Amino acid sequence: MTNNYVSIYFIYPNKSQIKVIASVGDNLLEAAHKYGIKIKANCGGKCSCTTCHVYVEESYFVQISELYDIEDKELDKLETNSAIEYNSRLSCQITVTKSMHNMKVYISDDSYGEHEH
Repeated sequence: MTNNYVSIYFIYPNKSQIKVIASVGDNLLEAAHKYGIKIKANCGGKCSCTTCHVYVEESYFVQISELYDIEDKELDKLETNSAIEYNSRLSCQITVTKSMHNMKVYISDDSYGEHEH
């Protein structure tokens, strides 16, 4: 793995998983879509909906939370989602960093599928 890429595992609602090689600087939604992973993004990744809602592996969630405070806009959106958990995030709002190597991202049931146009 070069310094500009990390492995990230996306876990589908049915518990199957796919490993992606994500570019540092992309967001998780972009990384997933490059590999054909169907995470909805009705707003196009602009933090205007919650269709790209994911759950971040606990140890990485703590690390991400320390690096990036959750923005009020994202928190306000997440609070409207009935499936919110302590480790919920919007995949469009998490920028891939080197420290995320081997992180697991769990796709929520309502976020899996084709996005609306």
